[in-house]
Amino acid sequence: ARLALWDAHVEAGDHQVALAVVQAVPETSPLYARARFLAGLSSLSLRRYDDAFAVFRALEMRQSTPTVLNNLGVVQLQRGGTSQTGGTATYYFDKAAQADPDDPDYVFNLGYAYWQERDTTAAVYWLREAVRRNPADGAAHFVLGAALALAGSVSESTREKELAKRLSSTYEQWEKRPLA
Repeated sequence: ARLALWDAHVEAGDHQVALAVVQAVPETSPLYARARFLAGLSSLSLRRYDDAFAVFRALEMRQSTPTVLNNLGVVQLQRGGTSQTGGTATYYFDKAAQADPDDPDYVFNLGYAYWQERDTTAAVYWLREAVRRNPADGAAHFVLGAALALAGSVSESTREKELAKRLSSTYEQWEKRPLA
């Protein structure tokens, strides 16, 4: 029931109440791990990055899954994680991509994290892998285009950005603002 309540509160945009609901699930419950995962998502939504990291890290210690590793990467990307704060985003995204190499989202997240770290070579490699796994991913095409432009591959960059714009009009707006 608490997990269903969490869904309802999240749908209503009330992450604070949603968090309180799932935090009340006892450790003895067979749904405890799922409740903790949802608590981590709520903490992430509330920008309580230290709390979210602690939840996902504890879940990783219990049973490391690609989804938990990916969320650790998301936390670290949001808070600017370093080895001193528990690892870089690329570390966790790489582990998630290794654990489930067929999931294009993990590969995209890894490429985007390398882009954020200003490692153009690694960003281009992983973003190419992301579009290879999911050719309809407009965001991957657009970020790949930006990385290729920085790497000096103007014609490839233009082609990737045009493809992104054909996939969604959203990327027209992205062209008008810096990509971080």
